[in-house]
Amino acid sequence: MSTKAKFHLYRLFWLGAFATIVAVSAPTFGRPKSAVALEDFGRDGSVNSTLDQTLGEEKCAERITTWLEGLPPGRAILLVADANNNRAGVTADLIPYLAWPRPVIVSYDPQKAGREFAGARGRYCAVGFCYFMPPQGAPMSKSFGPALSFVAFDSQ
Repeated sequence: MSTKAKFHLYRLFWLGAFATIVAVSAPTFGRPKSAVALEDFGRDGSVNSTLDQTLGEEKCAERITTWLEGLPPGRAILLVADANNNRAGVTADLIPYLAWPRPVIVSYDPQKAGREFAGARGRYCAVGFCYFMPPQGAPMSKSFGPALSFVAFDSQ
């Protein structure tokens, strides 16, 4: 095979490789790279966009932060989340950010958290339930959509 023919063969190979890359990536061109579309560009915009998709509540980051700030200082918050639910996991990961500087202990074991709930009043200022219902007879203090609720032990 002549040198000129080899050159055309290489050129054809690289042109085909380039065309394949363009054809494979064309359907995703211009789409956001993240699974969560950023719809709010204000303060806490990414958190609001995420909570909107996980809780179904628009712009609730500031409301959650304000409510958590009203809890008595000095004790942590216990948050119970479902380990088998991705939405619960994402939401549970955001609550410590919103509660900062107050510590949040996240438990993915509902049976253990249920046992601890009886003695939680002295150890925690509130218990949050992410994609779980609070125990029977627990006073409901605040809900943020149908999937996130808190029981506060000291009134606000």
